[in-house]
Order: sequence, then structure tokens, then C-alpha cells
Amino acid sequence: MPAPKTLREQEALADRGFECVSSCDYKGALRIAERLKKSRYTACFEIAALAYAGMAQMEEAVGVLKEGTAIAPDVWVNWELLGNYLSDLGRYEEAENALQHAMECPGAWIASISLNMAVLESRKGNLEECLNILLDIDDPEVELPAAAIRISVLEDLGRNEDVKTQASELLAREFGDDADLEPLARICASLGNVWLLEGRDTAEIRTMLKEALDYDVCCFAILDLIRKIDGRPGPNAYVYRCLVDFTGDFGDMCAKGYCSTFDVIAEDEQQAANLIKAHEDSPLIRKMRVLEKARGDHMPGEALGIYSRGPRMFYKK
Repeated sequence: MPAPKTLREQEALADRGFECVSSCDYKGALRIAERLKKSRYTACFEIAALAYAGMAQMEEAVGVLKEGTAIAPDVWVNWELLGNYLSDLGRYEEAENALQHAMECPGAWIASISLNMAVLESRKGNLEECLNILLDIDDPEVELPAAAIRISVLEDLGRNEDVKTQASELLAREFGDDADLEPLARICASLGNVWLLEGRDTAEIRTMLKEALDYDVCCFAILDLIRKIDGRPGPNAYVYRCLVDFTGDFGDMCAKGYCSTFDVIAEDEQQAANLIKAHEDSPLIRKMRVLEKARGDHMPGEALGIYSRGPRMFYKK
């Protein structure tokens, strides 16, 4: 397809590219990124990097962003994303340089970049420096992500009373309808870890965690803690990657069903399916079908249960 010619066409196509990323259509996003690149629209690098990252091709994502920062060195978003991905890869010195470049760009969102700098410091083990960076962030748009990082660091420092106090205060607050509440899931995971250390009833912890999945159904920290609470060790466990279809009555969403991917620690395919069915239990679901499955790494002794999962991708009637 031809490259867009006007700014309006470029912006519309870029919006479609980001929508493809959000819906996990990564190949579609890459095709759109290529069209935008031909028209010299710099969002092409961000879209392509997000798509590669979605496919767990992190080196390709870094390569695209390095190309983008060389061509358009004043675009802070590409520098920030490059720093984040380098941090994910454990290349901390390069990550810090990229984030510093992002801060020096015109129009840079300093609060967002500082937040990622705090994450970097926590990964380097500089927990007090991470807390110091967070203290200087005063932007309502990043309040919850900053709080989730702060509470996680407090948990790592063993400051359990601070974790309980700050988590409880945030969970008792009311937020606007447009607020992104996903960080509350990570806050609940930190609170759950502290409760577990204190010997609180595991049924109560599990109930809190299951409810917290409403904030972020994919929250790895919550899934990991539920698996520790529920899962018995599997002497002959493997990771099973499953693509699962759920159909039922989702009238409020005008949907017939949804698909989702699951990575499950199980000893065989049937056990993996049973664990998914138990985890996703809902009166709205009438039928579950495993569309695809593949056995991955051998993980003997690992606790059985849901290891990670993807978002619910709803489809219409």
C-alpha cells in the first residue's frame, strides 16, 4: 500500500498502528510502521519497537529505536523506550545514557522519564536512590505507577509497616473514571507478600489477589503469588503455552467471547487445561476450548498454576 502523503493521513495511520499493537496484531503494526517510515514519520520507530517487544524480539526492538534516535535525535519518546528496553535486557549503563538523552530533548515528559530512571536504579540495587528519585516526581498522571514502584522497593527493604500503610491508603481512595488503575494490582501483590510473611490466612490473601486482578488481569506479581499459595510442587512439571477461547454471555460488552494466551506450569496437557478453567472461572463463561497448545521448558519442582497470561481479546457476536 502507498505511504501516507499528508500529516492527517500520517497521524491516522499511526493511530491504527498503535491500535494494532494494543490488539496484539504485531505483524499488522510492522506493516504500518514500514509505510510510515517511507513517509518519514518518526512514530514508525516507536510502533515497530512496540511490535517487536510484543513478540519478545527485544534486540530487534532496540535496533529499531537506535535507528530512530540516530535519524530523529530530538524525539524523546524513542530515547525513553530505548532506555526501558535496554534496562529490560540488563544493559544498565546504556539504558541510563538513553534516558538522560530523553530528558534533554525538547518537550520531554520529565516525570515519565524520571519514573523509568527510578525503575533502573531499583534494578541496579540502588533502592534508596530509587526512592529519592520518586520523591522528586510531582505529576498526578504518574502518581499510581510511582506509588507501585515505591511500595515494591519498601517491600524489598523490609519496611513492611510502610507497605501496609501506604498500600491501604491508596486502595481506600477513589479515583476518576479515566484513571489507569493497573498499578493498583502490583500494589496489592506487595501487600499480599507482606500478609503472607506475617502469617495471615491464605484464603483471605487469595481473595484479595483475585479481586485485584480486576485492575490488571495480566499482573505477573499477582499470578506468581497465587501460584505460591495454591500450587503444589510438580515433580515433572513443564511450561505449557495455550491459546484458549471462551464463549458465553458477555452482553455488556456486546461480545460473543474472548481469546487469551496462558503460560501454565503443569505436568500434562489436561492438567494445564484444568488449571486454566479453574483460574478463569466465571458464571459468564459457558464453554472453554484450547485452540492451540505447546509444551515448553521442563521445570521440575516448580509450583503448579498460571505462570503468566495475555489480555482478554474480545470478539463480537
